Amino acid sequence: MAKLTGPHTDIRLKGHRTLFTALIALLLLDPLLHTLPALRWLVALVLVGLVLAAVRTVSARGFPFHAAAGLATIALIAQVTLLLVGSEWLELVRYLSYAAFLVLVIGLLLRDIVVRSSEVTFELILGAINVYLMAGVAFSFAHATLEWLQPGAYGGMEAAVGTADQLLPFTYFSFVTLTTLGYGDITPVNPMAATLSTLEAIFGQLYLAVLVARLVGLYVARSRA
Repeated sequence: MAKLTGPHTDIRLKGHRTLFTALIALLLLDPLLHTLPALRWLVALVLVGLVLAAVRTVSARGFPFHAAAGLATIALIAQVTLLLVGSEWLELVRYLSYAAFLVLVIGLLLRDIVVRSSEVTFELILGAINVYLMAGVAFSFAHATLEWLQPGAYGGMEAAVGTADQLLPFTYFSFVTLTTLGYGDITPVNPMAATLSTLEAIFGQLYLAVLVARLVGLYVARSRA
């Protein structure tokens, strides 16, 4: 996310703004699915916007960009088909494709933030916020995938039975874990779930520490120039 000028910078900045809006909208709409199942179409639309905006923020070209675009296509096809048809296997494909796509985009954005940034800009700060929020969403898909593969991997999921989207409780659990709040209403039961939760908590803490250090370093370097 080095300082650039021209249309590419404008496109990426608009992508970050749209991505941030989509991430916040997703977090606000998810709880409403409990009482308004019909909103699953709106949530799906927000996810589509999230994916398209995330692709626009990717500065890399070549294989990384094509890989992100390919995973995005798979995720969107699975999302739409799942709404029209409904299938447990499509649910798994949706989880895996979204998780893989978000992890790839997070990796590419982290490279821009940590390695390529030359000064603190609005794009850099917004991109850093988006990475943190995307990490929470990516881990929610990872937790949902594990529960799909190993039913009962998480305790306290009884209230989620019959909800319009089984991802909802994992979105909540993921952000509680990422921020190390740990309310304890949903808990990892088996070793794989515990390991994944531990990795998420570690990422959340290390990311904030490294991000603050990087931003301070860029600011100090800028002030001395």
